[in-house]
Amino acid sequence: MISRLVERLLKLPAPVTRRLAVQRDLRVPMPDGVALLADRWAPRTGGDGLPLALVRTPYGRRGVFGALLARPLAERGFQVLIQSTRGGFGSGGVFDPLRQEREDGLATLDWVVEQPWSGDAIVLVGPSYLGYVQWAVADRLPPQVKAMVPQVTESGLTLEFLREDGLSLETPFGWGVQVAVQERRFSLLRQRSQAKRLERALHTLPLAQADVVAIGHRSDYIQDILTHTEHHPRWAEVDHRRRVADVTVPVSSVAGWYDIFLPGQLRDFRTLQELGRRPRLTVGPWTHTGNLFASTGETLRETLGFGLAHARGEEPRSGRRSGCSSWVRKPGGTSRPGRRKAMHRNGSTCRRAGCWRRGNPAGPSRTATATTRRTRPPRPAACAWPPTRAGWTTPRSKRAPTSSPTPRPCWPKTSK
Repeated sequence: MISRLVERLLKLPAPVTRRLAVQRDLRVPMPDGVALLADRWAPRTGGDGLPLALVRTPYGRRGVFGALLARPLAERGFQVLIQSTRGGFGSGGVFDPLRQEREDGLATLDWVVEQPWSGDAIVLVGPSYLGYVQWAVADRLPPQVKAMVPQVTESGLTLEFLREDGLSLETPFGWGVQVAVQERRFSLLRQRSQAKRLERALHTLPLAQADVVAIGHRSDYIQDILTHTEHHPRWAEVDHRRRVADVTVPVSSVAGWYDIFLPGQLRDFRTLQELGRRPRLTVGPWTHTGNLFASTGETLRETLGFGLAHARGEEPRSGRRSGCSSWVRKPGGTSRPGRRKAMHRNGSTCRRAGCWRRGNPAGPSRTATATTRRTRPPRPAACAWPPTRAGWTTPRSKRAPTSSPTPRPCWPKTSK
């Protein structure tokens, strides 16, 4: 039942099998003696030796991550190892955000390749922090790692909010509170009251006391973001932006036009592209956590099409993709957006004449900046093209060339 629902919500291809076996709480030893726990998902028969999708997460191995990441991939040609990072959900040690992911990630890869059920191909996959841990090890990957598929993430992560010319506090502070309280009893039921505590904490002066108000105790991570800017030596060991240039495995990134990490994700992509590494990039009309099914579905389809192909030693299909407000830069070539579909604000397809448009044949600009402009908000009874947040166009790089004939508008004329 869950399998079929997820398949429908994420718009995935039919599975190879729905009969899976899950090995719970595998102990993965770290060099300092700490053991991290992991769950292995695989088909009940024939799972040994399949390409392995490795997911490392601080948010737990079950629930949403099991249903939306592990199960769909294990049903479609992968075996999946989903591991809890240090200090969380049964894994030993203390969770110190960002700071242990390189050492622990490399040790996990060394352990995986030695397992009897492991094949000769590994693909790294996951969104946000789960993508950051990929960049943490990306320059020292064993030969068994064939591809990376990071989603709405980048190699600097927190550092994007700590710029010298302005501190963006709300997101890293809120995330620091989230990971500090997520394992408390009834944490899901207390989300509303926790949100009020968070708001009260952000109005606390001095800010050095805000973490105590929100969590009840000091947080080293929150103290760091309050006192150290982007280029402070304190962040040197967690800044993996310098490692991107040394990445040699194929990378296909999935980003969102309204995602908080889009600038850094474009920077990582461009670094690889300028070095001739032939990366691939998909940008879709979603925020960091909004449109969860759309963005996760895109990532899973890319993992199956791009990651699984590389794991099998095959050439993945062309990056040409059709859709509403998304594009893929083809490896070694220019971007080629597909056909755009006019939509009503409620999501249904617009059938009126003149509502079909073809994107700019030149594709998005090389830098792929996400500049937007304010336009007349689409009306509920009219077509909104392209389908984005109400009142906003897609980035300038995606609009049709001004030299082309003026298309028939999708909204009715209004009397003056």
